[in-house]
Amino acid sequence: MKRFIFIILLILFLTLLSCTKNEEPTAPEIKGSRVYIVNNLSETVSIYDEVKDTLFEDVIITGVTPNDIYQVGGLAYIVNSGFGGVPSIQVIDLSTNEIIKEIQLPPGSNPWAITKSANRFFVTLSARNMVYIYDSNLNLIDSIKIGKWPEGIIYYKNSIFIASSGLKPDYTYDVGYVYVLKNPDSIPIIDSIPVKTNPQDFAVSPEGEVFVLCTGDYNIQDGWILEIDPESLLIVDSLHIGGYPGDITYAQQRIFASDWFNGLLIYDLATGKDTIIPTGYGSSRLFAKDEKVYLTIFSGSEMNYLLILDALDYTIEKKVELGVGKGAQAVLVYKEEL
Repeated sequence: MKRFIFIILLILFLTLLSCTKNEEPTAPEIKGSRVYIVNNLSETVSIYDEVKDTLFEDVIITGVTPNDIYQVGGLAYIVNSGFGGVPSIQVIDLSTNEIIKEIQLPPGSNPWAITKSANRFFVTLSARNMVYIYDSNLNLIDSIKIGKWPEGIIYYKNSIFIASSGLKPDYTYDVGYVYVLKNPDSIPIIDSIPVKTNPQDFAVSPEGEVFVLCTGDYNIQDGWILEIDPESLLIVDSLHIGGYPGDITYAQQRIFASDWFNGLLIYDLATGKDTIIPTGYGSSRLFAKDEKVYLTIFSGSEMNYLLILDALDYTIEKKVELGVGKGAQAVLVYKEEL
């Protein structure tokens, strides 16, 4: 009899445990600085509380193949590329970490990144060679054909800058272009400038310098960073950084570029000195905030990491384990006003 009762209690315990594991993830209230890490493979967002040095794994369930995260005020926007499913944009209330809105994008369009002008959102649809334009409530209002395989996109000085990588169906590259939409909140005027091979992303300094990262073709052409004058749209400076860097950010008069194979590439604009920080295989996405640089280390089968570096002396202040096989990718640092 006692054994029978024990078995029943064990079954009840396992049932309750199973129910607990299947519940939707939740995060406690987090104030102050926190880091949002988009996990491309597990299709979740984890949150790292910098103040308490605590990681909350898989707090938010994303759509299919999340690729980008972008903040406007107290909201964040996740771009789900939708590989093997339906692409979408999800809106997160950063005060509650809850998804409050989601809109679908065309199947197979492979949306890449998002930015916002004064009153409109702009999303690159790589597989359709197009940019979708939404109003501030994410109602679709227009679309524009843009180059070949557009990826990175930013808003600066009343212009939208778009990196057209030139990727072709045979996985070779045409000449890369940066397209510019002037007057984006009314009737956009399209301009363009040819750049190096495979432009992917941008960084803007507080002084108004616009840098475009050109990754190269992963074969003969390697990495360059070009400075573009946002008014004349002329290339005013260039840096042959080498490797095949995939992401870029700016902090403390320094350009930081992540290279999947070589680590973190850094160029000091004041001194002209370049530095390579070995970070291991899988250096992925970057974000800069308050004299710190945040870098995700991507892995599909091993431990993923978040590295937090001092932007001045490049020391790694913190190495956060994010979990195995997460596919850590896009990163956003949010500091809530207290």
